[in-house]
Amino acid sequence: MWSNQAPSAAGGSPAVPRGEVVASVERYEEARAVVDRLVQAEFSAGQVSIVGSGLRTVERVTGRMNVGRAALAGLLSGLMLGVFVGLFVLILTPDAQLPTLVSVVLMAIGFSVLWNVLGYSLNRRRREFTSTMQVAATHYDVIVAPEAAASARETLRAAGIATAARPSHVEGPGPSAVAQDDPANGVRNDPADPAQAPAAPPADAPKPRTYGEAQDELRRNARGE
Repeated sequence: MWSNQAPSAAGGSPAVPRGEVVASVERYEEARAVVDRLVQAEFSAGQVSIVGSGLRTVERVTGRMNVGRAALAGLLSGLMLGVFVGLFVLILTPDAQLPTLVSVVLMAIGFSVLWNVLGYSLNRRRREFTSTMQVAATHYDVIVAPEAAASARETLRAAGIATAARPSHVEGPGPSAVAQDDPANGVRNDPADPAQAPAAPPADAPKPRTYGEAQDELRRNARGE
């Protein structure tokens, strides 16, 4: 399954897609299986997204680190560097002899090994282990466009896949905003309904002062003292 991230309208950074959560799982493989099932049911791929939440960095220890391993890493990198330089020399001088190419490879290996060993030995903050770093999420939400959410839930239930306990809107309005239309749940936006109108501020609420007004009051108080 191929995945892509759509850039936000304001810039090039990825934006969290808007829609409804139809399934929430703890492993990425489970979220991918849900998306595979929706795509097999001929859902438009552009209507489905996987959003990971609770991101954590995971560092997996792969082995010990010492002078010998540093030398081995230098040998491998020097070998690749030597082969590359040797091919470059062979292209520039087609009549180059084999001993010349071998000497280039050996010089690259020796320089790389020496560089790695010295760097490891002189580094006071060196680590005694090797590791790989990755970012993982604690759980994943499968989000579907609102117009296809009901059909997606029916498809997942028919396939025996547990759906979200209740519809969840991603990037919905704040608590003080007017509710959005949701025909599936019987919610309809009616501006004339007083229950859906934004709460008005209290009549006796003090008017916020500007910075200049606050400074004038401080000067008056100072002169009065």
